[in-house]
Amino acid sequence: MRTLPVLVAVVCFLLAAQAVIWLVRPVPAQPPTAPPVVVTISQITEPPRAPAEQLADAVRQRRWALAGQLVDQPAVADDPRLAAWRDAIRRGGQRDTEGVIESPHLRGSLASIGPADARRYNLRQLAPGKPSTLPEKRRGDLLVYTPRILVSEAIISLADELRILDIAGLELNAAGTPLPELAGIQLRYLGGSAIDRVPAAVFVACLAPEIVDLSARREDLAGVLAALAGRTSLRVLRLPTSTSLGPAALTALATVTGLEELTCSATGLNAVAIAQLQPLTRLRVLRLENQLPADALRAIGHLVGLRQLSCTVSGPGDLAPLATLPELDELTLAVAGPDTDPAGLAQLGVTTLRLSQAGVDDRFAAAVSGMSGIDHVALSSTALTDAGLLRLAGNGQLRAVELGENPGITGACLPALLRSPTLHDLRLASATIPPIALLTCPDPGQLERFTWAGAAIPPEVLDHLVAWPGMVRVSLSGRLDAAVKQRLDDANARRGNVPPDLPDEPAIGF
Repeated sequence: MRTLPVLVAVVCFLLAAQAVIWLVRPVPAQPPTAPPVVVTISQITEPPRAPAEQLADAVRQRRWALAGQLVDQPAVADDPRLAAWRDAIRRGGQRDTEGVIESPHLRGSLASIGPADARRYNLRQLAPGKPSTLPEKRRGDLLVYTPRILVSEAIISLADELRILDIAGLELNAAGTPLPELAGIQLRYLGGSAIDRVPAAVFVACLAPEIVDLSARREDLAGVLAALAGRTSLRVLRLPTSTSLGPAALTALATVTGLEELTCSATGLNAVAIAQLQPLTRLRVLRLENQLPADALRAIGHLVGLRQLSCTVSGPGDLAPLATLPELDELTLAVAGPDTDPAGLAQLGVTTLRLSQAGVDDRFAAAVSGMSGIDHVALSSTALTDAGLLRLAGNGQLRAVELGENPGITGACLPALLRSPTLHDLRLASATIPPIALLTCPDPGQLERFTWAGAAIPPEVLDHLVAWPGMVRVSLSGRLDAAVKQRLDDANARRGNVPPDLPDEPAIGF
């Protein structure tokens, strides 16, 4: 029991000894404290930037509010860039906030292609330096860009506007100018004379192209068609002339199954090549602007959805295979040689027929006279004679005849032609028909419209046409003297006020 007090005492002794050692140890000397060092930093100030440079930066950074304030400062009033800055601020502000484009690069015609119609509508003729504003409601249209001259700066600015505004169409006519990187622009229309310098990768980037005009393409056509293969959105395709379509190009073309209109002037097309296009079941318009062997018509006859066909045939053959096209309504046919048998025309149900070239002779007149649904016939550069024209016009359904240059048609048939009971529209544009031939026609018969686009009308013939009785409107092409035009307008106005003829049978009760 005594051991615990002894241990406690020993511990207390040791702690006391340690405390004494700690208190008596020497304290090391402290070095003298150095006075604080005061560092003076001189203020670094940038020289004030010229207002013109501030304005240039604001325009470049698209800070239109700040740019609008700076552009009115007197310090920039004499800067030669002021007009360009003002235009950029005006266009940029509208573009970024209102969704309209007012571009200084637009020169020539600004055209639009509607999403459901391939026809071009001229919106406005632009003078150099005159801006044009495209409102929000037109942003869904396909724009066609047709500049006269493009420098590299304009090309870059154009590409920027395409990306910002989602402009869906581009027609490049900048010969010799490097094209910008067009990736990221979802074009629905692409064409123009500079299309040859657009890489195939651009067509790959277009996810839903609708109209592609490759008429001016000369390089890598197969690569472009491979890029467009399988695009069901593509409705209209125009291929270049004098280009041979190889097996790979035809295979790719056959996969564009949404195609509705195809213009193809490629060489080497024959029955075998056209047969490969049979998968194009939605094709409605086919223009083959090169000579085809007659047996190729049999392959065309399998494209049963066609409504419009334009082609040139040569060599022996028959037109009867075209009768297998149940919806064919308009046929433009050039016949290069005399060996094509026209008898098959009588089996066609077309309403509009255009015939041209020397292979069209009076045998064709006999065939046309038997067509049951024909309404309009146009003849140009044919070998038809006056007698053949009269036989053709004997078709009881024919309402309109259009005559271009046909050496065998001299105008001797005009009096008999105007007596045709169904003819209501006659258009003459032939140097082989002299204006004096109209003096042999005492009246216009059943015509409702007469158009003359041949030689100049002498005064006596004009007097005769002005005095023509009946419901007929006379139109003369070319420049007319003001007095002559006024006389013609007055005569047409009088004719327009003539009431229609009374019915042949009296009404009930009279």
